[in-house]
Amino acid sequence: MKWYAIYVHTGKEEFVKREIYRILIHQNITCIAPKRKLPERTAGEFQDVIKPLFPGYIFLKVRMDISTYYLIHKVPGVIRLLNYLNEKDKLMTAVNNQRLVIADEEETTNGLEEDCFKSIQESEMDSILRFTHHDEIIDYSEIHFENSNFYVKSGPLLGLESQIRKINKHKRRAKIAVNLLGSERYVDVGIVFS
Repeated sequence: MKWYAIYVHTGKEEFVKREIYRILIHQNITCIAPKRKLPERTAGEFQDVIKPLFPGYIFLKVRMDISTYYLIHKVPGVIRLLNYLNEKDKLMTAVNNQRLVIADEEETTNGLEEDCFKSIQESEMDSILRFTHHDEIIDYSEIHFENSNFYVKSGPLLGLESQIRKINKHKRRAKIAVNLLGSERYVDVGIVFS
């Protein structure tokens, strides 16, 4: 089983996640729509809001094949499997289709279909899962400042200070770097000060 990113209509992440679990009920899958708790100022007061970590994306761990792909693609709100059918993948798909025609049935189930789909490296997903824990929400991390230096006292960022790129004290947010699909992406997470 591998991890895949699915591009969905923004705001439909939870709905699509539930539908995938419903449709793939007989398969061993894990589907997550990671979220983050953020402070937002409303009428001069901070309130907690929950927002998607990557709006418009959900992540699915499944043994992907053509039939599973088409089941997922039929779910309302799903746009496409991320990085599927880019120029490099079109070439790989064409090569694999020729190989599938000449392959016997046993070869077909030994991974040739899997070559058509772009999976996420396990190490990249591990870093996202480390932040979110079991409820898929990145909670606040407690930050302590000494002079001009800072360190994380508790929370999901504990021990991951090297991934913090910027701290905004006024908004109570930290910008962190997350590696996903071979590129570094920046997301804001909530922080509190001690």
